[in-house]
Amino acid sequence: KRPEVVFSDSTRTKIGVDYFIMEALNAPLLGYAFPSTNQRKRFSYQLGANLAELHKIKGDGFGYPQCGLEATWEEAYKKMINNLIADATVLDVKLDTYRINNVLTYASPYLKEVVTPSLVHFDVWMGNIFVSKTHNFQGLIDWERAMWGDPVGDFISLNLFKKFENNEYLIKGYNETLIPFDINDRVVILTDDVLHTGRTIRAALDAITDYGRPAMIRLAILVDRGMREFPIRADYVGMECQTPADERLCTEWSEYNGTDGVYAVPRTLLK
Repeated sequence: KRPEVVFSDSTRTKIGVDYFIMEALNAPLLGYAFPSTNQRKRFSYQLGANLAELHKIKGDGFGYPQCGLEATWEEAYKKMINNLIADATVLDVKLDTYRINNVLTYASPYLKEVVTPSLVHFDVWMGNIFVSKTHNFQGLIDWERAMWGDPVGDFISLNLFKKFENNEYLIKGYNETLIPFDINDRVVILTDDVLHTGRTIRAALDAITDYGRPAMIRLAILVDRGMREFPIRADYVGMECQTPADERLCTEWSEYNGTDGVYAVPRTLLK
């Protein structure tokens, strides 16, 4: 939800600029004290559900409209980074462009995974989230950073302040609103490229049980590298690969990188 525009004027007959007036909101989440834990949990669920509704809105391209939309998220992301570097150059701020380009190269396959442009607020923090007088989610303000891109951006801005990190009620509200089908009594197959500590799969299992109760859940893995921290085992394994803890397994796909491969890379090279 966003505040409603109650009046707008672009004639510039009253004042020399375009302007609009929006409905008043009650109070920002920043510094807000909920009367009870249950009301805070309910609010977190509502915020997650509203973010999911926001991310269901799809665009025709990626990036900021005022800068020109791109055909892919990777192109839009790199364009934003290049604009940032250009601004830093004008302001005489020194940036390690070599390291930045290395990170972009490493992130390229992950950026390619985002194929549908979603509406992203990109400034979801406690000062922009508003609470109604009945302690419910009321709306978001400050949409000037909104863009078409990867929905994960809104969770990054939330977790910058650690307020919603690992908040099960926000995640539950998001997941239950986002999935468009019922998983009850169905066979669910989880897939991942590399199975390591098991933490990612454990989180996925927690999320699935928030959706419903499948008939069974199975796990398909491309590479099992061992060193488990949780008692999780894959049902389908492409290959097993024992590597030192100070190395990271990276996968490449011909659809994204032009070749298929699994590589062990020292973590020091990824910093």
